[in-house]
Amino acid sequence: AAMSRAAAAEALSGDLGRQLLSSQHMARELHARFAQLKADEEVRVAAIVDQVRQMTVAVASAEQGHAKLEQMRAVEAAEISEMRQRVASLERTAGARNAQFDGLSLG
Repeated sequence: AAMSRAAAAEALSGDLGRQLLSSQHMARELHARFAQLKADEEVRVAAIVDQVRQMTVAVASAEQGHAKLEQMRAVEAAEISEMRQRVASLERTAGARNAQFDGLSLG
C-alpha cells in the first residue's frame, strides 16, 4: 500500500509537472502572440501618423497656394482699378478737348 501510494504520488507529480510545462508553453505562446499584435498595432499607428503628416503637408501646401492666388487676385484687381481710372481720366481729357474744338469750330 505504501508503495502504491508512492507510485501514485510520483504519477501525480509527473502530471503536475507536465501541466506546468504545458501552462508555461501556453504562456510563452500567448506572450509571443501579444508581442506580435503589439508590433502590428505599432506599425498601423505609425502608418496612420504618417498619413496624417502627409495630409497636413498637403493642406498647408493647398492653403499656401490659395493665399498666393488671393494675392494675385488682389494685385489684378488693383491693376484693373488703376486702368479704369486712367481710361476715365483719358475720357475726361478727350471730352475737354472735344469741347474746346467744338468751341473753336463754332466761333
